[in-house]
Formats: sequence, C-alpha cells, structure tokens
Amino acid sequence: QFAGYKMYMNSIQAEMGLNNFHKYEDKLSSLNLINEIYNKELGYNNNSHHLYRIVVEDRSGFMGYMKDNGVSTGIHYEAAHLHPTYRIDGSKCPKSEQLSKQTVSIPFHEGLKISEIYHIINKIKEYYGKTVLT
Repeated sequence: QFAGYKMYMNSIQAEMGLNNFHKYEDKLSSLNLINEIYNKELGYNNNSHHLYRIVVEDRSGFMGYMKDNGVSTGIHYEAAHLHPTYRIDGSKCPKSEQLSKQTVSIPFHEGLKISEIYHIINKIKEYYGKTVLT
C-alpha cells in the first residue's frame, strides 16, 4: 500500500554479488555486444544493461508465438500512475498506459550465444513479416 525498502541480504546473496563484481567487465562486454546486435538488427537504440525491451502491437500474440518458438519473453513495468501505491484519481497518461500494454522484454543476459541471439531476432522478424515495430 506504500513505497518501502528491503535493504538486507543473506550470506549466499552477498557471495553471489561479490563473485559478480569479479566478472563485471566480462559481463558488461558481453551485454554491450548483445545490445549492439539487437539495436542494429531490430532498429532500436537501447542502452540498458538490465533488460532489452521492445514494443509490439499484440503483446499476447507475440509472446505466444515466441514461446512456441522456444523464446522466453517477459512483461515489465505497469504504468506507475496505475499502481495502487502511486495512483492519483483522475490522472491520465495515455502514452505510458499504451506502452505498459505493448512493452515486452526479450532474452538479455551474458550467457546468450550468438546463435541464440540471431534465433531470437529471426523469430521477431518472422512474426512481423521481416518488419519490426520500433
């Protein structure tokens, strides 16, 4: 019902975080490469190192197609003004509302192989008949 913070971790999480710091440069390099390939092939200009989000016309149809072709996708970020914690009665943000219904994240992690990246890209392009909505 209100914004809050969870600011502790257990020893296993601390160990995982410490190990990730030692691999940070390699992870960042891999994510930059994947990001560059996606941007070039899909016509985006994303620079996140956390998620790679795309905008699709029919989210449920797109996600079903990708799942049927072995590609996991995700939904993120309900428009903040629609969340009960931040809701202001009568507030309208049509662009945010529309994007919250059309935004999908595609696989984006340092373990992706080049062949997997191009499989994902090809399935996105195939779904749109070789044209990707940007």
